[in-house]
Amino acid sequence: MSVLPHLDDLPYARPDVAEVRRATDALLSSWDRATSVQERVRLVRRWDASRRGPDQMKALAQVRFAQDTRLTENQVERAFNDRIGPDLDEQDRRFLRRVVAPEHRADLAALLGEHLLAGWELDLSTLDSRIAKDRRRESELGARYDTLKADVRVDFRGASLTASQMGRYAGDADRCTRREAASATSWSTRSPGHRHSLRCPSCAGPT
Repeated sequence: MSVLPHLDDLPYARPDVAEVRRATDALLSSWDRATSVQERVRLVRRWDASRRGPDQMKALAQVRFAQDTRLTENQVERAFNDRIGPDLDEQDRRFLRRVVAPEHRADLAALLGEHLLAGWELDLSTLDSRIAKDRRRESELGARYDTLKADVRVDFRGASLTASQMGRYAGDADRCTRREAASATSWSTRSPGHRHSLRCPSCAGPT
């Protein structure tokens, strides 16, 4: 039986925007030279496979940041991937605009499915390079919020717990446990840095 690798053992390498741009240029050149719908479907699959690497590295950076928001390396890599995200998305849009263009859309829809092409058209309509700066700022604020939230500590039943550690109590089978957990985390969210302890009023013991 195969053993899943530990998260720390997974290899990480920064996505190279210039390399992705060159790969997109090559795909577009091949698209223009293609003479059949089968060739174009193969190019779509090639594009899909090429995006997995950068997507996996971004996901790995985000997971490691979520594990420990205080580690400088995790902060740097999360920020790097957030910063290049709009640039990578623009390369996707360059290729997808060609895919959903009217010239070959019907033939591609017959092989790839109308739902897939309609989804790509929706993606193209909701993203624009003009809002890249705003998206980067949004990512910065999101990372800052995650860092602040990770610093919150909740005094719960004699232990000092993080918000993520409180999650298992929020889904506990016991109703009073769930209520205490919800009340404790609610107070902590409203008052950053506040250490709060609360007992369910329907349970025995001091409140």
